[in-house]
Amino acid sequence: MSLRPVRHRPLYTVLYLYDHCSLCLLFVVMLTPSATPAPVLRTVDLSAQIKAAIGPTRGGSAQDTSLYNDVRLLCWILTHPGNHATKARAVKETWAPRCNKAVFMSSKGDPIIKSIDLKMSADSRDTLWEKSRKAWYYVYKNFAEDYDWFMKADDDTFVITENVRYLGSLHDPDGSYFFGRVFKPFGEYQSGGAGYVVSRGALKKVGPKLEKDELCAVRTPMVEDAKFGACLREVGVGVGNSLESGKDRFHPFVPEQHLIPGIIPAKFWYRDYVKYPTTEGMDCCSDLSISFHYITPNLMRELYFYVYKLHPYGSRKADDLLPAPIFLRSKSRSVGSKLTLTGSPNDAAPAAKSASKDIPKEVAKEAPKQASKEGAKEAPKVASKADAKQEAVKPAQAVNNKTAAAKL
Repeated sequence: MSLRPVRHRPLYTVLYLYDHCSLCLLFVVMLTPSATPAPVLRTVDLSAQIKAAIGPTRGGSAQDTSLYNDVRLLCWILTHPGNHATKARAVKETWAPRCNKAVFMSSKGDPIIKSIDLKMSADSRDTLWEKSRKAWYYVYKNFAEDYDWFMKADDDTFVITENVRYLGSLHDPDGSYFFGRVFKPFGEYQSGGAGYVVSRGALKKVGPKLEKDELCAVRTPMVEDAKFGACLREVGVGVGNSLESGKDRFHPFVPEQHLIPGIIPAKFWYRDYVKYPTTEGMDCCSDLSISFHYITPNLMRELYFYVYKLHPYGSRKADDLLPAPIFLRSKSRSVGSKLTLTGSPNDAAPAAKSASKDIPKEVAKEAPKQASKEGAKEAPKVASKADAKQEAVKPAQAVNNKTAAAKL
């Protein structure tokens, strides 16, 4: 009995073979091509490319430099070993260098991100308060005198450091300030995911109580950010209002969830937690926003590009160094329905433009007047010379005419 292949019915073929010949099934399995393996994601070292793309670690304006030097900001980033090569690295390669000092806090030291080993017995969500408490105490013991403002951020938080400094510049760093996105439960605290900022004065007050858990008398099973807020309240530091024109600066979600109405459900825990009314859409957020949360490593780099590299032409002083625009309507004339340039890039127009910069305004104004006066003076002279030439030509023409008539 010949085996007739069944086209487009591989399952029927296998069943037929199985029913008639067990060895045939073995051959079918051996000859069947294996499924294409899933692509393996490779870790690519983008350090050089990222460094070239992000440019200098600070802005170029005098104002940026002044804030960098005068409002000293320490940022500490909460991470764990599983995120060192991904999320923490994205932070290190983007916004972290814009802090006056950036410190990565983890349960393991890492020479790449230079993380601090907090000597944790376990590293999980259940131990976040212990980890955060140790991190804050480390900052207090080592840096309290060296910086003005101290910001805690997760390894999936994007931070615009210049806006942190601007907010800090409006308040005395030796005062007791605690800024972030205010949540109402547990007596009010600042959202940990959105990041929060503490003044030097507030850190000095709460720092000694963070050495041991029992010194900060928080006995409720609160999460990390709520417990830190409770510790600050014990030393007289309440939550601050950082709204700008009624809009929040610290954001606990990705930009899309704040910008696009309807993504956050109407009945969602977040709406019950926030203290101040929120809106969604283009007016959701302050123009001087400080942070966004749940940012993937790729989005971290995208946001860095959008904030620090991409800009409309003419909005930065550095644009003056670019080649000047050439084909401009203001430097052209209309001919019929077409727009015709009065000059080309290689004409004397650029030279005239550069030369005009060297001419004083007063001279430039007087030049047309002077030219018209000189023209008025020269006109009679030119006219009289022309008349004299014409009169001299007439007798010569008459003589020539008589000579020609005599020859005839």
